Amino acid sequence: MKKKYVGSGGRLKIYFGAPMFFTALGAVLFGEKLLWKAGNATGAYLGLGCFLAIVGVSLYLFDRIPKTLIVPIGIMAGC
Repeated sequence: MKKKYVGSGGRLKIYFGAPMFFTALGAVLFGEKLLWKAGNATGAYLGLGCFLAIVGVSLYLFDRIPKTLIVPIGIMAGC
């Protein structure tokens, strides 16, 4: 019988549900306001910068969260 498990790559993909949730929430709540106040080109770059900051913080936290909690956090954020 084969053992099935989620490897480190699978854990990372599941965990990225959390930053994607916050990115989508921020885009829905603040996207139009950001583009209206900053302009289209500047707002796009500011949005990209916010996205990269969220991804950077999530990668930093990925190494510090216990491995047993990574999958539940990603699944909760993805729902």
